[in-house]
Amino acid sequence: MVSSAGIRSTNTPEGLPAADLVLQNGRIYTVDQDQPWAEAVAIKHGRFMAAMPPPPMHALTRAYREGARFQSARGVVATKYVHVCERRLDALRAIDLEGELPVRVEAAISWQDDIFPVRRRWELLAGERHYYRSKRLNANAVKFHFDGTAEPRTSYLITPWPDEKTWQGLLNLTPEHIYDMVAEMDRKRIRVIAHCTGDGASDIFLDAVAECRRRNGPGGMRHQCAHSTLLDEGNLARFAELDVIAEFSPVGWFPSEFTIGARSSFGERLQEAYNVRGVLDAGGVAVMGTDWPVSSIDPWFGFETLVTRENPRGEMEGKLGQPITPEEAIRMLTLNGAYAMGCEDVSGSITAGKTADLIVLDRNLLEIKAKGNWHKSQVHLTMVDGEIVHDPKGWMQGTDFESRITSPVPDFAPVDI
Repeated sequence: MVSSAGIRSTNTPEGLPAADLVLQNGRIYTVDQDQPWAEAVAIKHGRFMAAMPPPPMHALTRAYREGARFQSARGVVATKYVHVCERRLDALRAIDLEGELPVRVEAAISWQDDIFPVRRRWELLAGERHYYRSKRLNANAVKFHFDGTAEPRTSYLITPWPDEKTWQGLLNLTPEHIYDMVAEMDRKRIRVIAHCTGDGASDIFLDAVAECRRRNGPGGMRHQCAHSTLLDEGNLARFAELDVIAEFSPVGWFPSEFTIGARSSFGERLQEAYNVRGVLDAGGVAVMGTDWPVSSIDPWFGFETLVTRENPRGEMEGKLGQPITPEEAIRMLTLNGAYAMGCEDVSGSITAGKTADLIVLDRNLLEIKAKGNWHKSQVHLTMVDGEIVHDPKGWMQGTDFESRITSPVPDFAPVDI
């Protein structure tokens, strides 16, 4: 925490130094000195990023190359990279042109400058994004932060936060802004991915999609509710009705020091969080997103805990929320994932006529206990569109199917959950 002129707000937590800059979860936030503390820490660090030199292209290219390489080594064949700008798209395109992109990528352009500045946002959304289009890469998506997070109590709730009389959280954009933006992006065939951690945020987002369907008619884009941390019971059926994807992030759906600490502000509602079971029972399509770097880029921890809702390493007892079946979890990460990316006609299952997107594991997931085992699964082969992109055993070495990608797999294994 960096202290300077100080916060004039009278409700800064007791014992907390006055500051103009706040370091929280590895990110710098600016402080609006005329706002209450709950709002102050929600103001992002985009203005600092705008004042700093952009990351060099070699650094961006290396980051994406290593991230995608690690994902393919863990059996990922398609992924979404949210919050991109023209420079990040240039880095992804460079890897793609070199034949080194081992996963299908849907990239989502940042709607706001709260992560980093997007200097050509409107050009990209107007059509420049198609410059990056290939068989593996597309940028037909946009990502925005509709509300905040649990830690500073800025997730936007339908009712006030526990122990608060009126504070419901923070909306970063007006509902009217969302209504118009979703409808316009839908007309352009751009998928909207909306950060919604509070049930009030997802409620307004679903209303916006309903208004979008009214304006544009049925058959529009499959928009996505990101994180879906808390969902109102009355909205569960609307995901299926409106063809909205419910994406859940595994960082908080099993007991851990992080979950109990960072998500403790939800109080008793923590048991309601990440209601995958409710969306599936209501006929909706649910998918999993790692929420990297908030949680591990390795999808297997979240995959296992979908089925158990228990700590995969046995570091803490108990369960959070309702588990789903192994078959449902597998479908979430295969067919549902393809559906969420709009490529279910060519991917998501091993079916005659589809491209060969498949992996070979060292174990049969349906024949072993999930807890403590699934996250230890080793991937012996990954194939995307019939091309071998990960072959640690050298099974295809010396054949016509030998992988072009031979770089070492980065060690991104998490030290802690």
